[in-house]
Parts: sequence; C-alpha cells; structure tokens
Amino acid sequence: MPVAQPESDQSDLLGVLDDTPPAAEDCAAAPETGSLEAALAAHEAEVDALIKEAARYASALKAWKKACHMGRLADRQKASDQAVRLATALPTLTGAAQWTFDAGAWLRSDAWRTEIADALRALGLGAIKDPSGALLCPPLPLVAEPERSRLRAGRQTFSMLRPTAVAAEIRRVRERVAGARTQEFLEALYAATRHLRGTSDLRAAFREIYNLFSLTPGWKKENTELDFGQMVYALAGSGLQTTKDGKRFELQTPSGKVKSRDIFGVYGEDGRLHEYYAIRFF
Repeated sequence: MPVAQPESDQSDLLGVLDDTPPAAEDCAAAPETGSLEAALAAHEAEVDALIKEAARYASALKAWKKACHMGRLADRQKASDQAVRLATALPTLTGAAQWTFDAGAWLRSDAWRTEIADALRALGLGAIKDPSGALLCPPLPLVAEPERSRLRAGRQTFSMLRPTAVAAEIRRVRERVAGARTQEFLEALYAATRHLRGTSDLRAAFREIYNLFSLTPGWKKENTELDFGQMVYALAGSGLQTTKDGKRFELQTPSGKVKSRDIFGVYGEDGRLHEYYAIRFF
C-alpha cells in the first residue's frame, strides 16, 4: 500500500548523526562549557593525584601512631616530620574542589548531544538528533533537563552526565526495554483496541490509543508522543508475531488523506523515517 504524503512535510523532522561531519552550527560546543568528557577526565586525574597524596599522608600517620605505641622515639620523630611535610600538599584539595564547569550551560547547548552521540557510536549504537532537543537512540529518546542537572531517557532519569557513562547506561536500558517491555506494550495496545472497537473491527489508530492511555493521571507526563512512537518502533523490530492469547497483528502506515498529527514518525538506526498510523489485530 503506498504511503500518502501527510499534510506537512516531515522530511526535515530530524537530523541524523552519522559519520558525516555535522554542521558547525548544529554541533559546536558552547565556548563557555567545552567538552564535559575532557573536563571530567582531567578532573578525575587531579583527584587521583590527591588520593595518592592522601594515602601517603595516612601511611605516615599510621607509622607515627605505631612509633608512639611501641615507644620508638627515633621512628616517632621521623614519621611525624614526614606527616608534617605531606600535610602541606593537602591544601591543594581546596583548589581541586573549586572545579568550575557550567553543566547547566552544557545541557542547554547542543554540546551534550554531540558528545553523547559520539560515545554512543563508539559502542556501536545509533544516535539521531531531533530539533525538539532530544537525542534519539532507538528506541529510546534522551532529553536534557538543565534545571535539574540531569538527563532522561523515557521514564529513566540519569544524574550522571559524563558522556561515556551515559552511553553505557543507555545501552543497558535499551537492552532491558527491548527485552522486557515490548510484549507488555503489545498487550496494552491490544487491550486498548478492544476497548475502542469491541470485537467487531480490531483496528485502531495510534493517535486514538495514545489519547486513551493519556486519560490515566500522570501517564502522558511520563510517556510523551516521542516515547510512544519509539515503543512502536521497538515493537516493529522486535520479531513478535502474536499477543499472549494468539492474536496476530500488523502495523499500518498512513494512506489516503491523513493528518500529520496522527502520524507517529520515528527515525530508525538505518537513518530512515518510519511512519506508523494504526494497528490491526486478526
């Protein structure tokens, strides 16, 4: 069945992050923030140096205590002198603690998407930029919440911000979501379709189903249209063929005159726009 042209062109809905160098205006890190990954790596090395200094200081204190306990006065003097010398290095802790990186500005800029996309690609995962501000790692959307200094992927929130750590967590969440929630989502779609249509015509538009789900208090806040579309995309690629009670289904693309707001468009890892309009059970 041919796919009809929706009322408004969605061809520019998303910009794909692939191996092609992105436009400078899209991915340039804000000059006042720079690279969070690089800044944290440098800061981590600084803290490692402090840990080594602290360990040497603690060792001197233990030697001092042991000398007192045993009454070895020469050792006591040597250990106390060493502890005093090492203590002079510890004030550098104050300088390290004054690490200044504007995480809010980083999250408000495009830098976070660029860095995390690079980290995702390093793990072999796709990354797609959405003009709304989301970074899509199908089937999960990742959005920034600068006012809370965190990131969110669907219902999962991340207080961690380091791009490599985020990418590793996104991979874990993706694997869990794809494995555990797709069947649950299919069963919910089936129940919603039966609620809307009874048993006569088990076909419902995704817009109808989404609006029905949104009647549950708090559901829409936790499940945006972007989240919903990503779950449909996950279902399409899951390999599932039936509901638990054996009902087969098919996902339908838009045909005829369909309003663009009733189409859930999702860019897949292949870089193509996948459009979903309805589901039919039989």
